[in-house]
Amino acid sequence: MLGSVLLRLIYGKFLLSDHWPGDAHWYKDAAEALLQKGWLDHYWPPALPHLLAGGMWLGIPQEWLGMCIGLGMWILYFWVLISVVFPLGNSQRGWWIKAIFAIFPAFVHQSVVPLTYLPVAILLLMSWQWAIGAWGGSTLRDGLGLGICLGLMVLFRGASLALWPVMLWGYAWQRDRWQVAILPALIALVMVLGWEARLYQQEGRWIAINSANSYNLYLGNNAWTPDYRTWILGSQDLHGDAHFEPFYTQLDSVRALPVEQQDHAFQALAWQRISTHPGEFALRIGTRLATLFSFDTLAGATLYKQAPLWGMISLIADAICYLLLLLMAWWSWRSNAWRRGEKILWLLTVGAYSLPYLLAFSHPTYHLPLLPLFAWAAVKGESFSFTKLKRRSWFSWLILVVFLLFQVAWVINMADRL
Repeated sequence: MLGSVLLRLIYGKFLLSDHWPGDAHWYKDAAEALLQKGWLDHYWPPALPHLLAGGMWLGIPQEWLGMCIGLGMWILYFWVLISVVFPLGNSQRGWWIKAIFAIFPAFVHQSVVPLTYLPVAILLLMSWQWAIGAWGGSTLRDGLGLGICLGLMVLFRGASLALWPVMLWGYAWQRDRWQVAILPALIALVMVLGWEARLYQQEGRWIAINSANSYNLYLGNNAWTPDYRTWILGSQDLHGDAHFEPFYTQLDSVRALPVEQQDHAFQALAWQRISTHPGEFALRIGTRLATLFSFDTLAGATLYKQAPLWGMISLIADAICYLLLLLMAWWSWRSNAWRRGEKILWLLTVGAYSLPYLLAFSHPTYHLPLLPLFAWAAVKGESFSFTKLKRRSWFSWLILVVFLLFQVAWVINMADRL
């Protein structure tokens, strides 16, 4: 633990020149508006700006604020991870998991730059434990815990709403009583509706969690969205590129509408494109799946801009850590340690989390909240042997090859950008 915190302090203070890169800058601005004006930019989900505003209210200097919030999240994540993987019985593999996450550049970056992925990773792992009955206790305690986690997940990232049915179904199925899901569902619903009421009071109209959702659907489903880099229109300014000028013309026409009409206009344009070009949509779902499960490059790309050598080291380390987790989870899939229904629930959870990003656009960073579930699966594995390796089915090998091809495609993409 101490070594991982020291590594993050070195990264944040000496390697990262900008303490608020990318979306973190906008979250900081939203927090300042909330603190100074009592007004929150509805484009962003509310949980992280409120958390940052709390740190500002306590007087934490901005050069330390993001790191303090991130390190706090990392310590909580590390504690939850340990409490999950070590009770599974394979302590040697548990130590490997600890070491991987301690040096994993993607998680080092998330631990010093305040973004929403690490909080959602914590909440998803805790929800998973309650859903499979691993933290079994009283119905009241478990229902409260699961409900609060589900509510907070949506307030950190609105797309997490897709996880509610799966988590609640798993929670009820493990206990053989569907009625137990009522309490966590009500708690999560009250939390989200409370935010909706606050947003309606501020804006005078209903917005589903945050207004970026409709815009994101449009960004990933228009005539100018690249078929592989489906995220690019949301992360880069491509003004001046003749290919994208019609996109900006259409975007400006929507932005010229009254603000209360813009969400509907973005949704209408996106669904019109999907319905008239189903083949294109199917292709993009495939490429979104490929990028979603490629190794993350946010830390390496951020460092590469200021220190190319450190950036390349980070990219290589990200790939190694991710592939180790992937291979360990793949090896563990045939283990007898899986209990009744756990494989189905695991697949449904991964699928439900991925669904919003397959519909809109995806990026490797988006898979980070799922990696604790890969770690959980990895610890289930038996000891490695070549005899058992030879017994793996052709379908199992096919799945592994497809995921490895995802990484090859992503490396080609990165080589083109660096």
